[in-house]
Amino acid sequence: MDLSELKRQHLRDTLGITEAAFPRILTFVDFANVNHWFDDEAYDLAGASLQEGHSVEINIVNLKRFLDCFSTDVRFYYGHDPANAGSMAFTRAAKHVFGSHRVFTKRIQQIRHDLTAGDSI
Repeated sequence: MDLSELKRQHLRDTLGITEAAFPRILTFVDFANVNHWFDDEAYDLAGASLQEGHSVEINIVNLKRFLDCFSTDVRFYYGHDPANAGSMAFTRAAKHVFGSHRVFTKRIQQIRHDLTAGDSI
């Protein structure tokens, strides 16, 4: 067993993922949701306070490595904004990391999905 296989096995054991219980895992990542997992975080992974204006960001290369430890296949979805060059560049980067046939996208739609204190029901 090489080091990468040992890491993979350790992660699977830690998460309780056995071949018998989960013989085939397919992972679907909707990155618009993933990207906001840590919006309200005040601390980094080491427990240090984040500076004002800083946030925890998801590294898609490391996300892919993590998912590959237990997933048979990984599909990645991210809505794109043709008016935003950064959005299109991110889609190209995602295709490089996940594979062009594993990245799915469509034009984003702006939909409000939260209520504020000033909203009435």
